[in-house]
Amino acid sequence: CFLFSSTFFLPFLLFFFSSVLPALLRSALRFVYRDQSSTYEVLLKQYKSNKLRNQRLTKILNTVYRVVNKQNISATISSLVTPRYCQYNLRGDSLLSLPKVNTTNYGLKSWTYQAARLWNALPNNFRCINKYNSFKKDVSKLDLAGF
Repeated sequence: CFLFSSTFFLPFLLFFFSSVLPALLRSALRFVYRDQSSTYEVLLKQYKSNKLRNQRLTKILNTVYRVVNKQNISATISSLVTPRYCQYNLRGDSLLSLPKVNTTNYGLKSWTYQAARLWNALPNNFRCINKYNSFKKDVSKLDLAGF
Protein backbone atom coordinates (compact mmCIF):
# COMPACT_ATOMS: atom_id res chain seq x y z
CA CYS A 1 0.00 0.00 0.00
CA PHE A 2 1.44 3.33 -1.10
CA LEU A 3 0.32 6.50 0.70
CA PHE A 4 1.19 10.05 -0.26
CA SER A 5 2.75 12.01 2.50
CA SER A 6 1.22 15.37 3.30
CA THR A 7 4.53 17.05 2.55
CA PHE A 8 4.28 15.91 -1.06
CA PHE A 9 0.55 16.17 -1.64
CA LEU A 10 -0.20 19.53 0.02
CA PRO A 11 2.09 21.64 -2.21
CA PHE A 12 0.58 19.95 -5.27
CA LEU A 13 -2.97 20.83 -4.14
CA LEU A 14 -2.00 24.42 -3.36
CA PHE A 15 -0.41 24.78 -6.79
CA PHE A 16 -3.45 23.25 -8.51
CA PHE A 17 -6.05 25.41 -6.78
CA SER A 18 -4.04 28.62 -6.97
CA SER A 19 -2.85 28.53 -10.57
CA VAL A 20 -4.47 25.82 -12.68
CA LEU A 21 -8.14 26.33 -11.78
CA PRO A 22 -8.19 30.14 -12.24
CA ALA A 23 -6.45 29.76 -15.60
CA LEU A 24 -8.98 27.14 -16.65
CA LEU A 25 -11.89 29.32 -15.54
CA ARG A 26 -10.40 32.35 -17.32
CA SER A 27 -10.11 30.36 -20.55
CA ALA A 28 -13.67 29.11 -20.23
CA LEU A 29 -15.03 32.62 -19.59
CA ARG A 30 -13.12 34.04 -22.55
CA PHE A 31 -14.56 31.31 -24.75
CA VAL A 32 -18.14 31.78 -23.49
CA TYR A 33 -18.13 35.58 -23.76
CA ARG A 34 -15.93 35.59 -26.91
CA ASP A 35 -13.73 38.21 -25.31
CA GLN A 36 -9.99 37.69 -25.50
CA SER A 37 -8.94 41.16 -24.36
CA SER A 38 -10.69 41.69 -21.00
CA THR A 39 -9.01 40.93 -17.72
CA TYR A 40 -9.95 37.97 -15.57
CA GLU A 41 -11.57 40.23 -12.96
CA VAL A 42 -13.83 41.92 -15.54
CA LEU A 43 -14.90 38.55 -16.95
CA LEU A 44 -15.60 37.23 -13.47
CA LYS A 45 -17.76 40.25 -12.60
CA GLN A 46 -19.67 39.86 -15.85
CA TYR A 47 -20.23 36.17 -15.18
CA LYS A 48 -21.52 36.62 -11.64
CA SER A 49 -23.75 39.65 -11.97
CA ASN A 50 -25.13 39.99 -15.49
CA LYS A 51 -26.28 36.46 -15.96
CA LEU A 52 -28.78 36.40 -13.08
CA ARG A 53 -29.84 40.01 -13.56
CA ASN A 54 -30.47 39.46 -17.27
CA GLN A 55 -32.58 36.40 -16.53
CA ARG A 56 -34.69 38.32 -14.00
CA LEU A 57 -35.23 41.30 -16.32
CA THR A 58 -36.05 39.00 -19.24
CA LYS A 59 -38.72 37.26 -17.18
CA ILE A 60 -40.23 40.63 -16.25
CA LEU A 61 -40.33 41.70 -19.89
CA ASN A 62 -41.89 38.40 -20.96
CA THR A 63 -44.65 38.83 -18.39
CA VAL A 64 -45.28 42.44 -19.44
CA TYR A 65 -45.47 41.36 -23.09
CA ARG A 66 -48.16 38.84 -22.19
CA VAL A 67 -50.07 41.47 -20.21
CA VAL A 68 -49.91 44.12 -22.94
CA ASN A 69 -50.97 41.67 -25.65
CA LYS A 70 -53.58 39.99 -23.41
CA GLN A 71 -52.12 36.51 -23.79
CA ASN A 72 -53.25 34.03 -21.15
CA ILE A 73 -52.38 36.06 -18.06
CA SER A 74 -54.24 36.39 -14.77
CA ALA A 75 -56.28 39.45 -13.90
CA THR A 76 -54.22 40.21 -10.80
CA ILE A 77 -51.00 40.47 -12.79
CA SER A 78 -52.80 42.48 -15.47
CA SER A 79 -53.89 44.99 -12.85
CA LEU A 80 -50.26 45.72 -11.95
CA VAL A 81 -49.53 47.23 -15.38
CA THR A 82 -51.49 50.14 -16.84
CA PRO A 83 -51.14 51.38 -20.41
CA ARG A 84 -50.38 55.03 -21.05
CA TYR A 85 -52.96 56.74 -23.22
CA CYS A 86 -51.94 59.86 -25.06
CA GLN A 87 -53.87 61.95 -27.55
CA TYR A 88 -50.70 62.75 -29.49
CA ASN A 89 -48.99 60.53 -32.00
CA LEU A 90 -45.78 59.66 -30.18
CA ARG A 91 -42.91 57.61 -31.57
CA GLY A 92 -43.44 54.66 -29.26
CA ASP A 93 -46.33 52.22 -29.39
CA SER A 94 -47.98 50.54 -26.41
CA LEU A 95 -46.13 52.47 -23.70
CA LEU A 96 -46.94 51.94 -20.03
CA SER A 97 -47.52 54.57 -17.39
CA LEU A 98 -45.01 54.68 -14.57
CA PRO A 99 -46.76 54.34 -11.22
CA LYS A 100 -46.26 57.01 -8.61
CA VAL A 101 -43.92 55.82 -5.89
CA ASN A 102 -43.96 56.91 -2.28
CA THR A 103 -40.46 55.84 -1.28
CA THR A 104 -37.28 55.60 -3.24
CA ASN A 105 -36.07 52.56 -1.28
CA TYR A 106 -39.01 50.29 -2.05
CA GLY A 107 -41.08 52.13 -4.66
CA LEU A 108 -38.40 52.35 -7.31
CA LYS A 109 -37.51 48.69 -6.76
CA SER A 110 -41.08 47.42 -6.97
CA TRP A 111 -42.13 45.06 -9.72
CA THR A 112 -44.73 47.44 -11.14
CA TYR A 113 -42.29 50.33 -11.47
CA GLN A 114 -39.46 48.19 -12.86
CA ALA A 115 -41.78 46.47 -15.35
CA ALA A 116 -43.11 49.75 -16.74
CA ARG A 117 -39.64 51.33 -16.86
CA LEU A 118 -38.13 48.34 -18.65
CA TRP A 119 -40.98 48.08 -21.14
CA ASN A 120 -40.80 51.78 -22.01
CA ALA A 121 -37.01 51.56 -22.40
CA LEU A 122 -37.28 48.78 -24.98
CA PRO A 123 -36.93 49.85 -28.61
CA ASN A 124 -40.25 50.12 -30.41
CA ASN A 125 -39.49 47.23 -32.78
CA PHE A 126 -39.36 44.87 -29.77
CA ARG A 127 -42.67 46.12 -28.38
CA CYS A 128 -44.38 45.65 -31.77
CA ILE A 129 -43.45 41.97 -32.21
CA ASN A 130 -46.65 39.97 -32.79
CA LYS A 131 -45.64 36.50 -31.58
CA TYR A 132 -44.67 35.70 -28.02
CA ASN A 133 -42.01 33.13 -28.97
CA SER A 134 -40.32 35.63 -31.29
CA PHE A 135 -40.36 38.27 -28.57
CA LYS A 136 -38.95 35.83 -26.04
CA LYS A 137 -36.13 34.80 -28.37
CA ASP A 138 -35.23 38.39 -29.31
CA VAL A 139 -35.29 39.68 -25.73
CA SER A 140 -33.14 36.81 -24.49
CA LYS A 141 -30.43 37.92 -26.95
CA LEU A 142 -30.65 41.52 -25.73
CA ASP A 143 -28.14 42.73 -23.15
CA LEU A 144 -30.26 44.37 -20.47
CA ALA A 145 -27.34 45.65 -18.41
CA GLY A 146 -28.00 49.28 -19.40
CA PHE A 147 -31.73 49.18 -18.71
